[in-house]
Amino acid sequence: MGVLADQPDNTTVFARRGLGRTVQLTAKHTEIADTMTAVQHGDDRVAAVSYEPPRSAPPMLDAIRSRLRRRDDAALSRIRAEITAFGEALAAHDFVPNAEHGPELIGDYERALDAYEQAKQDFVGDRNREDAQDVLRALDEGRHALACVDARLAGRPLPRRHPLCFFDPRHGPSTAEVRWSPPEGAARTIAVCAADAVRLGERCVSNAPVSRPVADPVNQPPAEAEARASGVGRREFGLLRPDPTAPAILVFRVTADNPGKETALRRVRRRNRPSATVKPKDQLLRIPGDFTARFAVPVREDGRPDAWFEVRGKTHWEAWLESAEGCRRFETSITGNGWEIVRYTGGGTAWAQFLHEGRGEVCVEQLGPQFQPAQRLLKGYGAVGPGRGSMAMPRQQSWLAVACRGKWSITVERE
Repeated sequence: MGVLADQPDNTTVFARRGLGRTVQLTAKHTEIADTMTAVQHGDDRVAAVSYEPPRSAPPMLDAIRSRLRRRDDAALSRIRAEITAFGEALAAHDFVPNAEHGPELIGDYERALDAYEQAKQDFVGDRNREDAQDVLRALDEGRHALACVDARLAGRPLPRRHPLCFFDPRHGPSTAEVRWSPPEGAARTIAVCAADAVRLGERCVSNAPVSRPVADPVNQPPAEAEARASGVGRREFGLLRPDPTAPAILVFRVTADNPGKETALRRVRRRNRPSATVKPKDQLLRIPGDFTARFAVPVREDGRPDAWFEVRGKTHWEAWLESAEGCRRFETSITGNGWEIVRYTGGGTAWAQFLHEGRGEVCVEQLGPQFQPAQRLLKGYGAVGPGRGSMAMPRQQSWLAVACRGKWSITVERE
């Protein structure tokens, strides 16, 4: 077949090999047909032509591929961290199965262990976050199973299971059940996240799976609250609580391509409020590098199921709310890294030694039943060594909020 006449290299090759004339971009149908006819009568000559791909991709294409590769690597790193964090939660759990435990309790614990192993197996060979959707579902199954273990041990009702969004597990836990029919399929009930439920209700989505961008422009108005939020750079976002009547834990995870890049997070009490008027107590953190932090989210006085925050910086971040039942528990000692919410089992009068390796402010607070600050147990700055971090522990079971940058440990000494 002929080639475009505005491509001199190809035109020269065709002329040298006798493969026919060239055609212009504005060639008519008849001219193109004549050229194709000439080629059909010279199959031997056409077969002699070999295609030589470009020796190197354009710089812009290389930059796009590199950016996509970094994004996929960062997403897989976050999922790998989630698998590791769940494994650490299982290892730190104080439940040891024995003959005295009922089959339901042991079954929930085994389900959590199986989900962890399944997540590790499914993660092998994944190239991006889309490949790892089965890993996210396995982790969700395991977290719910571990929450059931805690509920049975404490004699509380079992937590309600909120499966991940049907359209995309990256949207987070579902918040509603809606009727939906695939193309040329029967209608059925599916569990979806809050954003997809609104879109389906307004008939603004097709039958295809819903996809949303991970980053919003700086000046774009805040969207509605969702089960899971993520983005790059500054954004105000709202998250839905697993249970509107119970306190929750904010999990905030940051991946920075540069260890020196800072990320700031604050609590938003009134939406669209200027940052200049933010109270110091609303500022949750401002630190550089990669990290995962957990914060207490008290029950709202107005009973609303959402909680709002604002993130600033130039890093990739991800945030969601989870039940407080999944927090780590300890009786005599516990170690951690950064901001975290833990549960102390109590047991009478006791003192604890708090050690910290890092810089910045250090604070340990006791939380009330609804996660409101109840009592400050320790406050300092910088590294806290032996003899400097002594604090009186609550007599009863209590939630503790640890706020610091770096590794820390709590060792209880009973009288």
